[in-house]
Amino acid sequence: MIVAFVGDNTQIRDVSANEFINGFINIHGNIAVDKFRADELELPQLMDAITTAPFLTPKRLVVVRGFTSNKTLSESLQKIINSIADTTDLVFIEDRLDTRTKVTAEFKKLVEVREFAQLDSDALFNWIISEAEKNGGNISYTSAVYL
Repeated sequence: MIVAFVGDNTQIRDVSANEFINGFINIHGNIAVDKFRADELELPQLMDAITTAPFLTPKRLVVVRGFTSNKTLSESLQKIINSIADTTDLVFIEDRLDTRTKVTAEFKKLVEVREFAQLDSDALFNWIISEAEKNGGNISYTSAVYL
């Protein structure tokens, strides 16, 4: 599985990405997860991570934050995708995808993209109400608007 959590709504994006990652950890353990920041990552290091067989687990997860900001990596997307071992899942966490670039078009074609855009006013108020309820609280729509 190759999935990207993308969007400038970092709160909801990161919660969703962490739920996905934690679900994997609950099944396979922390030892099965490698996390990288693209600005500190070189192509050979990523290739090693996605092609190496998992150790003491049947699967491994590789998480890369800010992949598209690393030109060398993003230009090698096809090679990376084609090299992923069957036992490896790959997760990208991105602030945004520049829709004007060829890399973004290729990225969207090859990767399951889950987008998390900023909420409009009404959706934001409903999110506040929902979060209060999740945490055992209660807030009226009027109070959410006031916040």
